[in-house]
Amino acid sequence: MSRTLRIVQDARVGAPAPPSGDGDTLLQAAEVEFVFAFTRRAAAGAFVEAVELLSEFRVEPPFDRDDGWHRARVLRVMVPRQAEVAACVRRLAGIAEPFGGLPDSWGCIQVDRLN
Repeated sequence: MSRTLRIVQDARVGAPAPPSGDGDTLLQAAEVEFVFAFTRRAAAGAFVEAVELLSEFRVEPPFDRDDGWHRARVLRVMVPRQAEVAACVRRLAGIAEPFGGLPDSWGCIQVDRLN
């Protein structure tokens, strides 16, 4: 089965709502991934250790890409509304900055429901 992506209009604010796949909107809590990039692996590890102290986030070990950057992945279960996502990015960026980290990306995958 192929997956489609469609944008729905959010009547409350007159702006595009979060994307949806196969008709399911992202207006329910889902795991949101925030990725931060570091020039040094040790700095990525220090960022992970700092975020581990915050109970609302789950972190994964740093990973490397072929582009020379070291990345850290932070996960949080939340409704992926723009204001809340932006607040999380700002908060995590404040933690990453002393370690030389920069926000790289964020994303959310809605899990298919089992019938």
